[in-house]
Amino acid sequence: MDISSRLASSQNRRDQGPNKEFAEEIARTRDGQLLDELIFFLGQKPKVPLANDAVLVLTALSELAPEMLVEKVDFLVDTLQSNVSRQVFASMIALHNISDIRPQLLVPHLTLILDAMTTSIVAKDHGFSILCSVYTIPEQQENILHLVMEQIFSAPPNQLGQYTEKFMVVVGSSHINDFREALLTRREELNNEHHLKRLDKNLKKLRKLEVR
Repeated sequence: MDISSRLASSQNRRDQGPNKEFAEEIARTRDGQLLDELIFFLGQKPKVPLANDAVLVLTALSELAPEMLVEKVDFLVDTLQSNVSRQVFASMIALHNISDIRPQLLVPHLTLILDAMTTSIVAKDHGFSILCSVYTIPEQQENILHLVMEQIFSAPPNQLGQYTEKFMVVVGSSHINDFREALLTRREELNNEHHLKRLDKNLKKLRKLEVR
């Protein structure tokens, strides 16, 4: 199949319609061969607009059928090292969706994921979600707690609420106190009323979690 003809930029489209339709076809038919052809196409280093589209197909596929990409984790991690921001954050989104079902696959790649988190807000947000997924692996919790706390302490005020709420979903009882202390420290730095109210609301929820 001519992969490039299926992609948005080849059709002079500025929307993601063709890319999403391509992903939907792969997910619906469970066509592993077609997925392999798409990966091979990306490996041939097509022009940037086509490469962007192809990675975005993988992102859309990860939302529909992340299990189809569990064997493509190494490829997606390699793409995190691209110098094209759009390809980096698209790959990070795909890895986030994979981590929701197979978090253990991301453990060997945490260094590269952390590096890629510095490239954009989108990459940082989805990288944080990956950390939360990996935290659900009992033997990884101590290591991941340290990484999560680094992100909590460095998060911009407008991102702190989001990160807090993501980690609250998975935080273990033995780490609630550490988490709360970190948030109380951050609270001293906040001066926006909305951010303070959101943080106080989350601290109240944490107290309820602790007494369970």
